Amino acid sequence: MRIAVCDDDKIIRNITVRLLQEYSKQMSIDFEIVTFASGEELLNYSGELQIILMDIEMDGIDGIATTGRLHQSNPDLVIILVTSHVKRFKDGYKVNAFRFMTKPIHKDEFTEYLNDAVAEVLGRKTITLRKDGVDVNINIKSILYISAQQGYTEVWTAKNTYRSDYSLLNWEEQLDPMLFFRCHKKYLVNISQIEDLYDNIKLKNKDVITVSRRRHTKLRELLINYQVTH
Repeated sequence: MRIAVCDDDKIIRNITVRLLQEYSKQMSIDFEIVTFASGEELLNYSGELQIILMDIEMDGIDGIATTGRLHQSNPDLVIILVTSHVKRFKDGYKVNAFRFMTKPIHKDEFTEYLNDAVAEVLGRKTITLRKDGVDVNINIKSILYISAQQGYTEVWTAKNTYRSDYSLLNWEEQLDPMLFFRCHKKYLVNISQIEDLYDNIKLKNKDVITVSRRRHTKLRELLINYQVTH
């Protein structure tokens, strides 16, 4: 996941990057962090971004104007505006800012808003699978689990089961580790779909799948962390 920090104050940029690195390590999320010293730099960037932490008060094009121009070309960008002037929040609503973070940045607020932003990005992702010869787009969060079969995998949702030529390893590499965990050599489970975890995994649709002993503790840690942050 690529996340940007846009602030004309180098000290604030460095502080924000450090907070992102700490968050990434704590949550086991791989962030690629890119930084910009102005709205102009950010607007000239041609790479794909998912989340932006944007200072409002900047020389040249300020954060409000930059957000408005970015959303014209990509309305799905998740942009958190950062400011020490609460009165500017009203301007941020006009350009569909996702959240407003106050300066100086407080770690608890930072973590809360990053949790919201990451969940928003993950919730939008879709994949294309085939069902009865027809391509179907499904939301990643709707996947309950993926099971390994002889030479293929099955992707299970509450309503349908899809066959895939991907191996379980392919799926594990493709899906976000914040949501999916290899709980057994034959299963990859969606953590957000777990209802209970005892000797086995009980999913919200009441299906039960196996968790290996050596992966049980790690899965419990991930599940508790997910429940706390969501």
